[in-house]
Amino acid sequence: MARHYSTFIATVAASLTCVPCTLKATPHQIPTNFFKNQGEYLYYGKTHVHNPAIANNEVSYAQVFHAESSWNHMFNRKAGFKIGVGASGLKLDWQHNPITTRKLFGQAEFSLGLFTLDAKGWTIASEFTMSMDPAEMDFSHYTLYRGIIYTKYNYEDKFNIHAGFIGYYGLRYNRVVPIAGIDFSIGKYVKVNAVFPINVSLEIEPNRFLTLFARARFLQLPRRLQKTDPLPEGVMFYNGSGAEGGVKLHYFEYFNVQGFVGRTLSPHIKAETFDGAETTYYRMRSSTYFGASILFYF
Repeated sequence: MARHYSTFIATVAASLTCVPCTLKATPHQIPTNFFKNQGEYLYYGKTHVHNPAIANNEVSYAQVFHAESSWNHMFNRKAGFKIGVGASGLKLDWQHNPITTRKLFGQAEFSLGLFTLDAKGWTIASEFTMSMDPAEMDFSHYTLYRGIIYTKYNYEDKFNIHAGFIGYYGLRYNRVVPIAGIDFSIGKYVKVNAVFPINVSLEIEPNRFLTLFARARFLQLPRRLQKTDPLPEGVMFYNGSGAEGGVKLHYFEYFNVQGFVGRTLSPHIKAETFDGAETTYYRMRSSTYFGASILFYF
């Protein structure tokens, strides 16, 4: 059960880097302490920017990665907390990038969370994450703060109702995004997840070890630029949202590995000046991407 909570929070907390993963709960004894480890890597193929003012508009590739390890402690069988550390990054190979000379944007992540389980059909969780740029240790301008409050209610074992919100502050990405939706099964092997924006997918599970899926990916990564860049201390938003399909291998809640391939939908890069007074959009052609993720506990 605790692992089932952590699996979902991994999905929610990874909304920026999109590590979608869902597993079915299986009753078992909850250990007092356990570790959760997850990681994902995505590779976006060559594309072009629709802007005739740029002499060479080819973007060779983009890479997105995310990794986190957390220690989870149970106060009792129904409540606990987590402490996590991780890293995420965006590498953009755009040789004639008009907004920055930096290719790799890395972030160090620190998170704290609280959760309750199975309170008469309810699951309630909250999490706070701070993502810092290790190249610029600046809490005001180079740090992104994210807070999550999430609830799930199981209605008579027929379907689950999800609600909550994700709030962001920093990097000119100040907003609150609602979590809302349901998931339900169709027959014995098919599951529909309609939970925006964290898990919009269709899953076919022919056995307890294998799942085939098709899903949507919502990905927008804000990154602060350097003082010496052509757009000094501005913000770049990379949008690589898309639709994908893949396969997932899993063993109850203990282990989950995925491979997938997809196509970006309306990809673009948005650039804002430091004060937000000027905004420029760089629209890109759709491109193919592929990736893999892993989630395991011990």
